[in-house]
Amino acid sequence: IHSVDIESGAERFVIAKVEGSRHGEITRRVQAEPGVAGVTFTSFVPGFESDRRLEFDDAEVRERIGTEEVSVTSVALNAFEVYDARILAGRQFTSADLGAPVAIVNRSFADQLFGQGDVLGRRFSFLRGGSAERTGASLEIIGVVDDFPKFPSSPGGRGVAII
Repeated sequence: IHSVDIESGAERFVIAKVEGSRHGEITRRVQAEPGVAGVTFTSFVPGFESDRRLEFDDAEVRERIGTEEVSVTSVALNAFEVYDARILAGRQFTSADLGAPVAIVNRSFADQLFGQGDVLGRRFSFLRGGSAERTGASLEIIGVVDDFPKFPSSPGGRGVAII
């Protein structure tokens, strides 16, 4: 377990690898500790996401952008709230979105790929390895979140296009 200082609304974060079946137990125990403001889970420590290639469904966008390598992380429903990351456009995830083909992208993703254009409602698919084969269902962008958090010493922690 590591305690980390980051540029965020919170003063400190504790980062730990937790087996998925223990999320509920860990959440209850950590929330009971004095001074704990929130508990959330992500598939990667923000700033150290995995990379995947995507392709947009819209032919005009696909021709303009081609395929794009982006950083990807899965988040709990309350992750943006815990990290004090503002939703800039669209909406936050809800329990109705669990298992649904939807995504929230960060500001850098929206700015780098669409500039002043609207990213909401755009659909994309991930590609398998170096091929053009799509994996899984097409995802719809339902929101844009501010870039978060800012780990000062992490490579790619600032301004990386993240889904």
